[in-house]
Amino acid sequence: MRPGTHLQLLSAVLLGACGSDGPEAFDHEEFIGVWEVSIPKTTGCWDAFALRFEVEPDDAEGETEGLVDIVSTWWIVGGPAATELFTGHFRWGDSPEFEFVFHLLGSTSLQMEGSETNPAHVTGTFRDRDPVVFPADCSAVATATHLSPTDTSRSAQPQTSTTGVVPSQAPSSGQALEIGLMRLRNVR
Repeated sequence: MRPGTHLQLLSAVLLGACGSDGPEAFDHEEFIGVWEVSIPKTTGCWDAFALRFEVEPDDAEGETEGLVDIVSTWWIVGGPAATELFTGHFRWGDSPEFEFVFHLLGSTSLQMEGSETNPAHVTGTFRDRDPVVFPADCSAVATATHLSPTDTSRSAQPQTSTTGVVPSQAPSSGQALEIGLMRLRNVR
C-alpha cells in the first residue's frame, strides 16, 4: 500500500460511521392521513384549541422530490360540523420547512409555519395572518401531530349536524368556522 492509504481508509470508515449522509429523506406517502394542530392558550388572544386537516393520497402522488403540496380541508376539533379550504406544504432535504394556511371566508387568515419537517410531527409558529378572528399581535408555538398515517378515510372529519336546522337558515361552512373560532377568543 502507498503511504497514507491506511489513514485514508480509517478516515473513510470513521466518517461513514459517524457522519451524515446528507439531509433526511422521506417517502411522500408517509405524510398521508389526518394531522392535528394543537394551539396552546395564549392570554389576550385565545383559549387552547385544535384544528385538523387531511393529507390525501393525491397530494403525495407525482410530487417533486422532497415536497408534498396539500390542497384539502380543515376543521375545528370539537367545533361546528363545517370545513374550509386548507393549503400548505411539507418540504424536506437541504431546506426543510413547512407552511399550513387555514383559509376562512375567502381569506388566508390562519397560518402555521416552521423550519423543520418530518412525517410524525412538526412544531412552528401559529398566527392569524390577516388578523380577522384574533388580535394582530397574537402568535404561539404550536405542534402538528400526524394522527393516522394509515387511515386515509374521511371518518376523522366532523359529521354533518342533525340538529334539524333548515339549510337555508344555517350559516355557511366559513361562517360556522368563524363563529367557532370567535368563541375561542380570549381577549380579556
